[in-house]
Amino acid sequence: MSAPRAFLNLVFLCALGSGLAARGEVVAELDPPHVTVSPGDQFTTRLKLTAWNLNTVGAYSILLQYDPAIVRIEDVAVASSSPFKNQALADRSSFSSGATRLVAFRDAPAGLGPSATSLASIHWRAIGPTTNAAPITARFEGLVDARWLPIEAWSLPAVATVTRAAALKYAGVLSDDHGYAVGLVQATVGRLDTVSGTLYLGGVPVVFSGAFDSQRVFTRVIRRPGRPALRITLQIDSNGNVLSGTVSDGKKSWRIEATRNSPSFAADQPKPAAGRYTLSFPLGSVHVGDTTCPQGAGFGLASLSSGGSIRCIGRLGDRIPFSFAAAVDAAGGFPISCPLPYARPGSLNGTMKFRDNGAGIDADGTAVWVKPLQSAGRYPAGFSVSLAPFAARYAGVGPGVDATLTLSGGGLSTALTKTVALPVHSGAITVQPAGDDALALTFNEKSGFVSGSFVPGPLATPADASPRFIQGVLLTPQLKARGFFVGALESGNFQLEWGP
Repeated sequence: MSAPRAFLNLVFLCALGSGLAARGEVVAELDPPHVTVSPGDQFTTRLKLTAWNLNTVGAYSILLQYDPAIVRIEDVAVASSSPFKNQALADRSSFSSGATRLVAFRDAPAGLGPSATSLASIHWRAIGPTTNAAPITARFEGLVDARWLPIEAWSLPAVATVTRAAALKYAGVLSDDHGYAVGLVQATVGRLDTVSGTLYLGGVPVVFSGAFDSQRVFTRVIRRPGRPALRITLQIDSNGNVLSGTVSDGKKSWRIEATRNSPSFAADQPKPAAGRYTLSFPLGSVHVGDTTCPQGAGFGLASLSSGGSIRCIGRLGDRIPFSFAAAVDAAGGFPISCPLPYARPGSLNGTMKFRDNGAGIDADGTAVWVKPLQSAGRYPAGFSVSLAPFAARYAGVGPGVDATLTLSGGGLSTALTKTVALPVHSGAITVQPAGDDALALTFNEKSGFVSGSFVPGPLATPADASPRFIQGVLLTPQLKARGFFVGALESGNFQLEWGP
């Protein structure tokens, strides 16, 4: 017979006996009596026992009860000062059941006298959102003295309450059946399981609000004048870290997945490194060489705060401007979603993640660039193309070396290649040799921005004396700069390379 089962049988038999030990107040206490946490947080409560004379207490059985959808036990540790054995006499298989029994018997000499003692430290993890407060109770099931006679405990059950620390904020993307990001979602879940937020679908904001039901599911139908209604369904995972669901207009459906902004990304524990970054938005490989879409690589200038907020401005390969701001989650991921100011608005949507892939890239991901049919301008037929964005931390100065410049595509019959001298500080980039193409470039050391122009002349098809405008950024760890050049109707690729 195992020790826990033998002890419980003894308690049961003693309770049937004719005698009772001398009455005395024995009080159980959970300390602290109140904790404030967010899903995913760990916390500890100490189980304490107070008696007029601890010598009278020989063994105990205490039942911990809690909501397993809100918290679970990670471990139970014996207090070093405890006069009781508690060698794993808690059934670990019950740690997420909602009811865990702690059993221990005396293992210390007499003579402790009137006192209080700490029995055990119970380590918890908050795993789900709570409404007002979730109680944890500790109740005596059995208590005997050193002679194994039952003691009558007069205390009420000890109670600790778990309350959500604050509103939980989520950010993520809408994706289509192919997994391409087509929009952005931002949401806040309040203490009473209320939810509010905004969907950006095709660059158009859709505001929603309401409350989760008893199954923690949120459903709302949003009416839109002159457009199909949107049905939004959301639910939170058991750890409170992911908000997922769908949005549908009756014909199409998109998946929603948003992650909780993590408090672990803080000023005293920044990850990744705060600072300035330069971004490149090259075409996905399937679109390289396709003259129906811009061949130049877009670029971005970004700053990442120590609190995990990233802001970026830039231009895509046809020179259309964009900007976005996002919160970086605990895993280093962040969404990209913004409208593009064409006459008929387009959109840029995707996701990126900070990581060290050993190739001079600090973050990478995927995105989709959509330009609807236009009446004029570059690529008026419109397009929808995939991008492979990546980011590199910017060192703040130029490399101060010679580099090879290459301009290709964009209506050029052959690529234009030259040697240029990149400066360390802001100023003109020396072109070697100068020529009829009137190539001129400048560099900004503060941002890493490169700009300039050239005249293609006979390299254009047909020959063209109108200038082409160059824009891009240094990607210092990669020993290159990338960007685009544009004319009246087309976009081409701009690249600088240096180093071994």
